[in-house]
Amino acid sequence: MKYQFILRHSVAYPIILLCTVMNVSRSAYYAWHKRPAKIITSAELHLYRRLKALFKESKNSLGGQEYPGNYVKKASTLAVIAPVH
Repeated sequence: MKYQFILRHSVAYPIILLCTVMNVSRSAYYAWHKRPAKIITSAELHLYRRLKALFKESKNSLGGQEYPGNYVKKASTLAVIAPVH
């Protein structure tokens, strides 16, 4: 991720330079940096990974309206459908 790259290299290079090279605004970087890390459950992680796989299978063309139907059709078992934020 761009922001993690900037964070890792901010010791050696100025943030303004890294943001310019990575094509992100400094305000977006600092907003990301201040935001607390989100802790997700294993069910949410599984859902996220499955949705990414479906998106890849659709050649990056699957829209948000199509996710739930395709997910239910293709998934063999689904214990919990967590809302994706």
